Amino acid sequence: MSLTGDLAVVALFGATWAAGAGSLRRRFGVLDAVTGGGVLAWVAVASAGLALGTAGRLRAGPWAGAVLLVALGLAVGAALAGRRPPAPPLPFRPSPPAAAALALATAAGLYVGALAALLPEVSWDGLAYHLPMAYHAVQDGTLRSPAAQWFAVRDLPRALELLPAFAFAVSGGDRLVDAAQVPALLLGGLGVASLARRCGAGPSAAALAGALFPAAPVALAQAPTAYVDLTFAALALAGWALAAGGTVAGAALAGAALGLACAGKATGVLMAAGAAATITLTRPRARLGGLVAFTLPLLALAGPSWAARALRYDNPFYPLEVRLPLGLTLPGYLAPDHFRGAEGPALATLSPWARTWVGWTDLLGSEVRYDMAPGGFGPAWPLLVLPGALAAVALARGAGRRPSLAIWTAAPFVLLFPALGFARYSLAIWGAGLAAGAVGLTALRSAHPRAGALAAWGAVALQAVGAWSARWPVAVPPGVLTSALADGRLPSFADAYPWDGPHGERALFRFLAERGPGGTTAYTDTTPSPHDFLFTAPLWRGGPTHRVVYLPPSPRPHWLAALAASGADTVVVGRGSPPDAWLAEGSPWTRAFQGDRFAVFTRPLPASPPAR
Repeated sequence: MSLTGDLAVVALFGATWAAGAGSLRRRFGVLDAVTGGGVLAWVAVASAGLALGTAGRLRAGPWAGAVLLVALGLAVGAALAGRRPPAPPLPFRPSPPAAAALALATAAGLYVGALAALLPEVSWDGLAYHLPMAYHAVQDGTLRSPAAQWFAVRDLPRALELLPAFAFAVSGGDRLVDAAQVPALLLGGLGVASLARRCGAGPSAAALAGALFPAAPVALAQAPTAYVDLTFAALALAGWALAAGGTVAGAALAGAALGLACAGKATGVLMAAGAAATITLTRPRARLGGLVAFTLPLLALAGPSWAARALRYDNPFYPLEVRLPLGLTLPGYLAPDHFRGAEGPALATLSPWARTWVGWTDLLGSEVRYDMAPGGFGPAWPLLVLPGALAAVALARGAGRRPSLAIWTAAPFVLLFPALGFARYSLAIWGAGLAAGAVGLTALRSAHPRAGALAAWGAVALQAVGAWSARWPVAVPPGVLTSALADGRLPSFADAYPWDGPHGERALFRFLAERGPGGTTAYTDTTPSPHDFLFTAPLWRGGPTHRVVYLPPSPRPHWLAALAASGADTVVVGRGSPPDAWLAEGSPWTRAFQGDRFAVFTRPLPASPPAR
């Protein structure tokens, strides 16, 4: 891990975004050009990763080189587009509430970005499958399903994990893997502002809405984690905004954004359907060209993922059995109620709509909300969004307001989301609601300027209170960072890991970290329960120079032969399990760690050949 590698990742991604925005200036205004540039940056990293991973050549050098070539190509386009007179950085003067909201969003984004860079990743799903999927792709050089204990690592879509995988591969370490969603705060805000402008909001109201998107507690909670929900919502919002622009180029960019969303999460198909409906309604005279331009990049990015899953388990989206209306069923090897209870016993007994009501009315909850807690949109939700949505519906019926139908064509598809009451799954609803609220705020300001200004200031103040009152958005205890910095160092994973429990996970991961990177760690089922050894990401010990191999249960001679073939020098097994007894029988393995549940055996690394 090095600072140079981290800076290279940031520079490549940022340069691609900037060059993409510049190349779009001939076709779009400033706001849409910057939004489209962000889409191009994500698509450049992901499409290069998908192509190299499909070919089995997903390595740091080719990946970084491919993204650099894209950035250079976009820079050439930006140079050509620069012949037109340069536009001002902001094409309007923001109102005082909009300026305050922008300041709030900037401060919050910088804060969570610093948290992501300084603290190790300790989120639940991040350690369990998002990062293992990314690490396996870099380790194996391919996107084929790896051998892993948990089904999520093997079988879930993985396109949105390619940005943390890119950071892991190119930087040579894991310092930035949980910062991969931080840029989505900006992209999501841009998408909201652009969507609001499409729907008839004034510039200041649109800026206010865009700035409030990253100020939602759930958005801030998601940003410094290795989850993908914030990125997914940002791509969807950017895609909706570009789809509503009524141009073929915008439809193509929307298809790229939604194609990447579809390749990363099964529910992306609902977002894509909303965007397609938007194109159909906003391009009445040229809808066919817009739909073709939208569909081609979408299929290019999402099609291979859908085809692979359809061939593997007859369901192109997810290995979960889904029961559709009219008696239709998408098959899957997981039962429909497989995840029931993940939200906790208090919510598990409620109907989906009751859970949604609880989630949407919990405005000042105090839980850490990066995962399965309800609420998280913030107190501005009822003040700005709900009245604004009613006003936007009324305005959408007027002459010349066809683009404002964008929100309402997408809304029915979004409301089909599973687990709608959990804000991290429905961040796109928050963004679309903000865009509608901006339309309503514009109408209020036009009719009653003082009341409009008061509503805008109230929304900013309430959202600031909501962001501050929520427990701050990381699972790492705040004292971990301050105590480590006081010692003149950054906190380690073992310092920050919050779930030690009775089984010694923290001690296990501290022991593994002290062995340093390099070599190979093998792991096997620790107990008969498949979820007992869930957090496999720390086995990579912070860098791609280490390898991790899963050894499925098998009879003694086959298991020992697989262990020998893996070249592992470290093995994590369940204490008292058959592999524990087999390895304890003799050399070359030595029991080096033993906890209540885990045991670790080590052997000397093979000697390097002498230099000639």
